[in-house]
Parts: sequence; structure tokens; C-alpha cells
Amino acid sequence: MPIVSFDSSLLLGFYQAKLSASAANSSGQAAARSTSTASTTSSKKSATANDVTPWSLKPPGQEARDADLLNLKNFVDLSKVPVLSGQTADAKTEQDNQKLFALYTAVNNLAYLATMSKRDDVSTGQMAGYDARFQTGLKQIQDFIAAAKFNNFSLQAAAPTSSVTSAATV
Repeated sequence: MPIVSFDSSLLLGFYQAKLSASAANSSGQAAARSTSTASTTSSKKSATANDVTPWSLKPPGQEARDADLLNLKNFVDLSKVPVLSGQTADAKTEQDNQKLFALYTAVNNLAYLATMSKRDDVSTGQMAGYDARFQTGLKQIQDFIAAAKFNNFSLQAAAPTSSVTSAATV
């Protein structure tokens, strides 16, 4: 199985394009669908390309975001996205999407923690606490990447290489 590496901006661009295309498509049909959309979104249980992505959500205010991040125990949280239980190819893609969304959110939280540490009013005691939280979050992400099994691709936490060596022999 080949190891695939990708730039996260590619994934971001794809979902932004899908979001703007769906917004353009639905602008003329919004009034006709408003009542049916409310009933279908409440019963929907899986992540799809039409769902709201983590990066398209409006973040809360600075103080609320700081408090949420400092109270966070598990940086990689799969419990917020329900897992689809079917065995079809679409179900496997859904599972991969859910893991990627959780991973994106975890990395985004680490990035925000780093920006918190760059503020002018941060004391050395706060900096030590931020560093400890960052190291904990980074370890959780590394453990998740090492343990996560994806259905449609392989994810590695290392620099991409031009070759792959297998233990299997012919």
C-alpha cells in the first residue's frame, strides 16, 4: 500500500470550494427547502462533504477560546463526531473523514495554544504551563497518528520519503 502525503491546504481548499458551490446552488432554493432541511439535519448522524467543517466554524471569543483550550483534557476527541456503522465504501470514507476532522481540530488547538504563548502579557509561569499543555497535546496527536488505522490511505508522522521498504518477501 503506497504511503500518501498531502498538504493540509489542499484539503482545506477542497472543502471551501464544496462549501461555496453548495452555497451558490442553494441560494435560489433556500426558501423551498427550509422546512425539510430542519428535519433532515436533526436525524443526520454522519460526516459528509456537505457538513460544516471544523475550519469553517466561527471561533468563539478570545476569552472563551482560551478557557476551552486550557480546560481541554483530550486534544484528539472522536466523540464529537458519531461513527457510521455500515460496511460500505462510503462508510469507510466517513470513518476516515471523522478521524481527519478530529486530527485537524487537535492540530488547530495546538496552533492556537502557540499563539497564546506569543502574547505580550504572558508571564514565565504561564509560559511553562502553556509548554506543558503543548507537549501533552503533541504527544496525544502523535499517539493518535501511530494508532489510527485509515481505510483509504496511510498517514505518517514523519517527513515523506521517496521510497517505501516492506517486510514482505516475494
